[in-house]
Order: sequence, then structure tokens, then C-alpha cells
Amino acid sequence: MRRSRHRILPGLLLVFLAAACAAPSPGTQGGQNFSEQPLAGTAAVLEVKGLACPQCATNVDLQLKSLPGVSDVRVDLGQGLVHLQLSPGLQPSPHDLAERIRAGGVTLVAVRGE
Repeated sequence: MRRSRHRILPGLLLVFLAAACAAPSPGTQGGQNFSEQPLAGTAAVLEVKGLACPQCATNVDLQLKSLPGVSDVRVDLGQGLVHLQLSPGLQPSPHDLAERIRAGGVTLVAVRGE
């Protein structure tokens, strides 16, 4: 009995963490309408809400890296920031970024050029 409990508890913890990361944040996208105009420049910083664990950061990283025009992603879990390198001529719009951030399970609060 003791062995099976030790196998079940880590599995339950993983399920709980995955569910917490995948749950949309309350007030998704904060009711904001982000511009559909492409970003200017080759770098941006995204302020996000809901980065609660390393899995959340990985989800956001994978979502953004799959977006055309995003060449590099660095997620700062502690600060709730996502640093992007953008391909010249292919910059995504803040709206596109917001959609990908939402698909990653967190909420985009603001987009700043770098």
C-alpha cells in the first residue's frame, strides 16, 4: 500500500500543476483590445499575468516561438515578463501576441518596444 501511495501522489501533483497552468486567468486579456498593426523594431517586452510555474513559462515559450516573426523568446518567470526578438519585416501584431499568450494559459497585460 505504501509503495502505491508514493506513485500516486507525484502524479496527482503533476495533474494539479498542469490544470493550474492551463486554466485561463480571470479577465482574460484584461478586456483590452490590442492593435492589429505589426510591432515596430526587432525586440519587444511583454508584461503577462498568470505565470505561476515553469510549465506555464514553457507553454508561453512554445506558443510564441510558433508565431511567424518571433525569432527568440526569453521568459522571466519571477518578473512576469517575456522578452522577444523579432524578425525584421515579419513582426507580429500585439493582437497576434495576445492570442498566443492566451493559448499558453496566461494573460497579456502590456506590450513595450525595446
